[in-house]
Amino acid sequence: MDTMPGPMKLNPETRLALDAIRHSDEPSPVYGLESDRAIELLREVTEPMFEGAALPAAVLMQVRWFVLELARLFRTRYGYALAFQLELLLRKWHDFGVEPNTLQFIVTEVARHVGEGKSGRARIEDARQIAECKVQNAKSGDAETRAAGNED
Repeated sequence: MDTMPGPMKLNPETRLALDAIRHSDEPSPVYGLESDRAIELLREVTEPMFEGAALPAAVLMQVRWFVLELARLFRTRYGYALAFQLELLLRKWHDFGVEPNTLQFIVTEVARHVGEGKSGRARIEDARQIAECKVQNAKSGDAETRAAGNED
């Protein structure tokens, strides 16, 4: 039993990315896509990370399977459910023996790139920045509503 990994601590970037996903009101652009298209989009993000990384073949296969599971989650869930499932997925692959910082880096980069695809949304780097954007969007929406009311 000495070979069992201990609990996985999430780094600050991963926590912020998961918090941003958890509090997101809208699904990612990957949500609802066909499986093949979602996998293709996530591979476009992750494959450049693996090129030249000199990862052993077994580890490379593990992280590619991890990306397949990420694609499934991003296309079928959003918000709190997605964040919860991502945490479970991180723990699962950590228990399989994949290095936790690698897993967290992949999740953070995928969340950042998927978040960039949302219209009017800030990058998922800082949960506070996203909250500020929501407040600013709400204020500008109120101003647009008032302006439209004055035009009539």
